[in-house]
Amino acid sequence: MRRLPSKTLIIALAFVLSGCSVVESVISSGPEIPCPRFGILKDASEVTRFVRGGGRDLTDVEYRARIQEIGGACDYDDGQVDLDYVLTFFVERGPAAIATEGSFVFFVAYLDPDKRVLFREERVRPYVFVEGAPIVAIREEISFTLDLTGGTNGPRHQVVAGLALSESELQYNRQQGW
Repeated sequence: MRRLPSKTLIIALAFVLSGCSVVESVISSGPEIPCPRFGILKDASEVTRFVRGGGRDLTDVEYRARIQEIGGACDYDDGQVDLDYVLTFFVERGPAAIATEGSFVFFVAYLDPDKRVLFREERVRPYVFVEGAPIVAIREEISFTLDLTGGTNGPRHQVVAGLALSESELQYNRQQGW
């Protein structure tokens, strides 16, 4: 019966065949620093817009927008963190909608460990409904660089996203339990 080489021998052989570059890259890169956490603010994750002058019934809904997902990556370099992330939105046309296009406002914020806002940016996101499709999915890619000098620590920070809401829209979300 023939005996197969051990796992240790195979791994050692792989290092020898690949040369020193693998060992150098592992040694020189050091430990990888985790990215800040990404999240969606629960109370600001969805907005329901009603037609002006109408009631607050489901038949009065013009559109409903929701942040479905946020994810990203980061890179630390010379006391800075470069953040690249993607937001996914769903916009649903309501029964009272007349227009086939519109826009909503969303924000992203970078928070320190004490939940203080270090950076906040609002953006307007247009949408267009395709005929026959009551829902549109939108993918928004965002990048920004933040200075981490002064003892700040990226992994203990958070990147959060939300939809810009009026006070009445925020109360509506809280009443709905979103």
